[in-house]
Amino acid sequence: MSRLEQYLRQKRAYQLRSTGLSFAVIATELGYANRSGARNAAAAYAQRVGLELPSIDGNSALITASKIKKKRAYYLRVRTRLPWDQIAYHCDYESLSGARRAACQYARENDLPPPPKSSLKRGEIAYTERANGEDWEVIAVELNTTAENARHIAWSHAKNLKKPWPPVEGL
Repeated sequence: MSRLEQYLRQKRAYQLRSTGLSFAVIATELGYANRSGARNAAAAYAQRVGLELPSIDGNSALITASKIKKKRAYYLRVRTRLPWDQIAYHCDYESLSGARRAACQYARENDLPPPPKSSLKRGEIAYTERANGEDWEVIAVELNTTAENARHIAWSHAKNLKKPWPPVEGL
């Protein structure tokens, strides 16, 4: 299984858990050997995007999917400074204004500073992600493009700013 397929499978495990499904059901649905495999996949995705793994409390009340989406939109903007349209895509919002409103609302509800107004350029995102050891296929998914185009975007960024190519790990 490629890293892209693994990433998408982890994302789906996380999304299913967010809807309230048990890890046993998720394991069956996605073909994991057991519920532990499904939990590890969902946890890996949650850690990657800076979220907590949705859990069931003592009253069996699941953290609301809406709150998780708001939190994810907020932290995607704060940590990656992706453009709002990309955040809307990754968080399943209908529009960029919906993603922006949700992130701002999450900040207000949790006494956090508002999300940054300016975004990073796609080239800077691709270059930095690659320098941090990410596969081109995963970067392409994050930028909603092909792996070849993600490489080209990163290369153009490096060329324009006279940065080393290929990106050096640990930047």
